[in-house]
Amino acid sequence: MSTTHDPMSVDIKAPVLAHHEIDVRAALATVWARQVDVNRWPTWQADVTTTCLHGPLTVGSDFTWTTTGFTIISTVYQLFEPIRILWGSAGEGATVSLHEWLFQPSAIGVHVTTNKSLSGPRVEADPSGIQKLLDASLQSWLADLKRTAEETDPTPRARRRLAKPTRR
Repeated sequence: MSTTHDPMSVDIKAPVLAHHEIDVRAALATVWARQVDVNRWPTWQADVTTTCLHGPLTVGSDFTWTTTGFTIISTVYQLFEPIRILWGSAGEGATVSLHEWLFQPSAIGVHVTTNKSLSGPRVEADPSGIQKLLDASLQSWLADLKRTAEETDPTPRARRRLAKPTRR
């Protein structure tokens, strides 16, 4: 994404903004590992079909991914392991996307928050339609992250939650 500076957060003045949260019954290390392992996204995210990150995920890294038929090249702008990552991209029609993920330990595991802003001519042409698509996509992403983290987390808390009740 070519900008004159690296963004520090989502664009709060963008015509489309999304904010979604979910609680995950898994260890912070597990949830973070699933989210930042870009090359494995297609194994657990229903909407992501391809990904390509060459090398480690660091500030300045670029990765290419395809979701819902759109191929995106994103750049990591902020990375504070294991609590925050911000990436962005510039796509077709000069659409600018900034996507922030926050991970906060909680009593049951991890509270995950995602914020995303979209701007540009295509977004401005149909902000309500784009908002609906974005909200659905992020809700799906969060649900997929929760599912994969809870299914694969090795901590006792996750195993207790996933254990099937016994019949008596």
